[in-house]
Amino acid sequence: MRSVDLKISTKVFTTLLCAVAIVACAPQSTEQSNSAVQAGSTVVLSRATRAASTPTATPLAPLQAATTTPSASVNATVTPRSVAVGNVTLDLSLQPARHMFAEESTVQQNSAPQPTPASGDNNKNQSAGSEVFSGGMIGVTNNIDPSQAPPADTSQSIIRHVVVHVKTKDGGQPVAYLNVTMDLLLDGHPVIYDQALEPMTGLDQNPPQFYYGNNVKFPQRGTYQVFVRMQPNPLLGKGQPQAAQFNLTLR
Repeated sequence: MRSVDLKISTKVFTTLLCAVAIVACAPQSTEQSNSAVQAGSTVVLSRATRAASTPTATPLAPLQAATTTPSASVNATVTPRSVAVGNVTLDLSLQPARHMFAEESTVQQNSAPQPTPASGDNNKNQSAGSEVFSGGMIGVTNNIDPSQAPPADTSQSIIRHVVVHVKTKDGGQPVAYLNVTMDLLLDGHPVIYDQALEPMTGLDQNPPQFYYGNNVKFPQRGTYQVFVRMQPNPLLGKGQPQAAQFNLTLR
């Protein structure tokens, strides 16, 4: 009997020992699992905290193409070159922008000491000059510095010196004392209205030629309709003279 009891006791003891071992192992596994989760959560929270505390760089907006970037030089074509209106003929042409100055400036320049002539390379950087008559400086537009070259063409600005010669039909003599203006349309849409064309002469020409002109800013390349108008004048005959129409293409 004692042997049997001993075996039973041993069996019970072994069973109890295993149960204790299972109980002991279970909490430890759960604790390790919780520790791992907590550790993982700590890592996630730590990264989130660092991300929240680290300043986020604002992405820079893409640079826009500059509209003032000089483009290739624009070529101008005028048709017809000459238009007859009454007893005069008008011809239209375009030149690089010029420096325009009043008659008084010429007198002052002639009386002042003359500067040392510039070298050939510097002359290329200077704009041509035209003397404006009859107080026409009030109507001058887009004038430029005489020491600077004409401005480069851009996508939104093409500056040209408009030259209109008005001459008699019979002898081809220049007609002075006229009030001349210009209207400009781009593909039929008005762009410039009543642009003054002042009486002037280019002193860099030999011999100097009398004409009506101004620096005009064209907004873009394209096909323009140009209407040159003259106010009534005894030199033009009776009545209102018609407008001379030209077609101008800038490529």
